[in-house]
Amino acid sequence: MTLNIGEDRNYNLPAKDSKIFVLKNSSQDKKSSIFSKLWDSIKYIGIVIILILFIFNIIPAFGPAKIGTREYISIIAIPYVFLLKKRLPKVIWILYLANWTQVFFSVFTILINDTLDLWYVQFAIRNILYLSGAILIADLSPLRIDINKFILGIIIAILINDIVAAYGFFNPSFMQQLVNLQQINEERANKTIEFAVRMIGLGYGSYFNGGVINGIGIILTVYLISKNSISLLYGSILIFFLFIIGLFIARTTIVGAGIAFIYFTTVLKPQKTIVVIFSIASLLILILSIGVFDNVNTDHAFEIFQGLDGLLNNRSMEEMSSMYEVEMSDKTIFIGDGLSKINGHYYMKTDVGWMRNILYFGIIGTIIGYVYYEAVLFYKWYRIAKFMLPLIIAFAIDLFILNFKGLADFNFMIFLIVAYVIKVNKHKHYTNENPTYHTLPRNWRSPKALD
Repeated sequence: MTLNIGEDRNYNLPAKDSKIFVLKNSSQDKKSSIFSKLWDSIKYIGIVIILILFIFNIIPAFGPAKIGTREYISIIAIPYVFLLKKRLPKVIWILYLANWTQVFFSVFTILINDTLDLWYVQFAIRNILYLSGAILIADLSPLRIDINKFILGIIIAILINDIVAAYGFFNPSFMQQLVNLQQINEERANKTIEFAVRMIGLGYGSYFNGGVINGIGIILTVYLISKNSISLLYGSILIFFLFIIGLFIARTTIVGAGIAFIYFTTVLKPQKTIVVIFSIASLLILILSIGVFDNVNTDHAFEIFQGLDGLLNNRSMEEMSSMYEVEMSDKTIFIGDGLSKINGHYYMKTDVGWMRNILYFGIIGTIIGYVYYEAVLFYKWYRIAKFMLPLIIAFAIDLFILNFKGLADFNFMIFLIVAYVIKVNKHKHYTNENPTYHTLPRNWRSPKALD
């Protein structure tokens, strides 16, 4: 018997039998699809949990000092990345090399200044670890999840931290237990609980870093709205809660929110921008009308909204301004002092990111040891994901501005996105160049199944 594949009329089977076969096949496909989607959902929840541990780097109270969940995940990733993975993409090797350049220049600065301050050395080595951890998380993520769903997982992880922080704010006993379970500055945390003006989250989800992460969450949400990956209403709700809770964690959230707003006006259509602003304003009116903040001290969170005076003359701005009043010699300006901290306190009593870089590296070292690495990271991100250019620019501006306030570091967030983009691109290349199946006619059926 000659089979003409793709044409059912040549199989010479009764129409009734053919329909029965199609119905059975369809039923099996539906069951398979349901189980597949369920399993993917379970894996997605697992990835979100891992993202929480990676992003917020929780340091358990019972563990070693300064070793958090991000380090544990990254240490586990090292043998996987360097021993089990068959081949690492060139872009990953370039990022590793750029990190080692930062290590070598830090050591060079230390030798010139005859100091033993290894803060920037460990900073670069941690980035090497974090990049490895991001690769592991990307490889654990289901391939059915596209990059936008992966980014949504990052936003959900940030939102969960905010929910924990908000619950602790309205329940001081829970906040105290949360503090006790982590290695956190107890004196600072106890003052926060006593005065009840700020929220404390998980690990790095508190204070300056917490505000930075919330700002990143808002930028990512705007990106997903621009890609139509989430609805305007859902996106507006996310932005509202990330912004309000972010303000209670740290006012650095405003930087990310401001950049996100500019993103809105340049990338989205005016109608969408108006809808989002209207939705957020409506949510704010609703929250105020039901009295959520009636018994809450909002002076700290909303201080900057008290007109121009509140913006320029608040305590945080005064402290930041004083950190720029540092006397530096010509030698310090050009090659630095090789010092980041002295006796546990910031060198020259400044915590401003750009100032700390200059005091340690000098201007020359800041360009070679810090700016160079960040430039390589952003450029390589652009090279593998040109469609993300507006998001890349937003991240770069955010990093630049935040370093005028503190030492901003969200490279680990970029590592996650870069690693997942590489995974998706690699899979597409593999299936295009070495297809494991061929496209068949829609009405084709396996001859064996018809026996």
